[in-house]
Order: sequence, then C-alpha cells, then structure tokens
Amino acid sequence: MSSNEDAPQGITPDELETRLDVARAELLQHLTDTSSLSSLYESLLKTEQADGHSVRVASQVSHSMNARGVIAIRTLSLFLCDARRIADKLDRAFDLSAARRAGHAQVDKGILSQAALERNLTRARDRGVADVHARARDLNHALMPDICFTLDVLAPAYEHARVLLEVVNRVGKSGRGVDHLLDQALDRAASMAKDLIKNLDHANHHANTLNSLYPGQPWPRLSELGEAEVDASRADLTSVEIVGLRVLSNFIWSDETKWPHHLDRESLLENSVKVPDGMYAGMYIVQGERKEERINALQ
Repeated sequence: MSSNEDAPQGITPDELETRLDVARAELLQHLTDTSSLSSLYESLLKTEQADGHSVRVASQVSHSMNARGVIAIRTLSLFLCDARRIADKLDRAFDLSAARRAGHAQVDKGILSQAALERNLTRARDRGVADVHARARDLNHALMPDICFTLDVLAPAYEHARVLLEVVNRVGKSGRGVDHLLDQALDRAASMAKDLIKNLDHANHHANTLNSLYPGQPWPRLSELGEAEVDASRADLTSVEIVGLRVLSNFIWSDETKWPHHLDRESLLENSVKVPDGMYAGMYIVQGERKEERINALQ
C-alpha cells in the first residue's frame, strides 16, 4: 500500500500490510498442503506480474514442498522397512515346515527326541499356528520390495495386519497353558503385530502426503528422489513431523530455514557441517545421526 487512501478506515497502511502478510502466509500454507509441487510452482511463476517478490515466494514454496516431499519419502521408507522386517520375522517364526527341519536337526544331534518333536508340531497345528503363518506370509509377500511395488498396497496391507493380530490373539487364547514356549511365542507375535499396524498406519499417512505432492509417481521414482541432496535453505518446515536427523541427511539449511518446534536444534547443529565455499557457502549441511547409516529409500 502506497497511501492512506488505499487502506480501509481505522487501519494504517503498516497494519494493513501486516495483515496481508499473514493472509499470504496462510494462503501459501494452504496451497502447499493441497497442491502438487509442479503445479503450484508453475502457477506462481506464470503470473503476468511475476516480479521479484513473486519469484522469491515461488522459491520459498518450491524449497518447502521439495523438502517436505523428501522427508515424507524417507520417513515412509523407514516405517516400510520396519514393517517388512516384522512381517518377515512373523513369516519365519510360524513356518511349521521350517520348524520341522530345525527339529530334525536337533533330533540328529540328540538334543530332542523324535516323539517330542512330533508332539510339539501337533500342538502347534492343533492351535492354528498354520493360520498365523498363512496370514504373515501373505502380508510379507505383499510388502516385499520389487520393481512393481506401489504405495497402493499399503492400505490393504494395514487391514491384513489387523486381521493377523486378530488371528494371533485367537490362537494365543486357545489351548493356553499346555505349551509355555508356544504361549510366549504367540505373545511376542501379538506385540509384533501391534507394532506392524502402527508402522503401516504411519506409512499410509506419509503415502497420502506423497500422493498429493507427486501424483501418479511410482515408488521406485520416489525412492530416487529420496536419495537426492535437498536445498532447504529457505524452506518453512514448521508443520512437518521429523522423526529423526537421519531423514534430514544431506539437507542444506540456513538461518532462514524454519524448523518445527519439536526438532532439537543443538543436535541439528552438532550433526551439521558448515559449507566452506560455492553457492551454499556459509550454510549448513546435515550429516545424519551419528553411528547410523544414511537413509536408503530403496531398502
């Protein structure tokens, strides 16, 4: 606003400009949350009055949305890796064929009698352990990483995990007290199934974020994006959930970067190094959490 005539009655030009800044920020946040990265960035730059302010706004939005996208990809990868690990453990733990082979090895070594092996397997079959294995195997195969893997499997996988927990609880209650080792194994399985459900729930949340930011992009392509270096030097990440510094590995940030309140700033500085020269000179780059491997979105 250039004059008092432009301002509504009772509001000074400075007050009006402040209110407009707040409105712009809220609008940008709404657009960032509901638009795809490419469409929003292009619309900001294609305005007829694309002045320096418009370009700066477009740059800030681009930095913010790209950083949000990479964080979502890496976070999803972490939850997905944990879900796969748990599903694989449950698959192997209740495989009666594998248990029979391991039992025969113990029989051959004189550790277990053939009669005891058959008795244990019969108890497991009678309690419905094969049903637990079938559910865990199907879920494990659905989550198995391959070139055809898509985020569309996560919603049904979550439902499969809920059914798996129901089956584990049912089997765990039947015939309880006869075989204490099997009781303990089923208790552990129930705990693991609950963790699996939580992981898949989080994975679904981040998958929805990715579908809004990168509509139609396959997971292998998103995985590649998740490995890239990220310019977050002007990004506003105040509303982003960051589960750990490992999802920020290779993030370039500056004093203009806005972080969420829950992020430990001391730890961030401790695990970042200052860029000595080049276009990012004086800024920082995150090295990731110490003693941990960097995120690998293709796992």
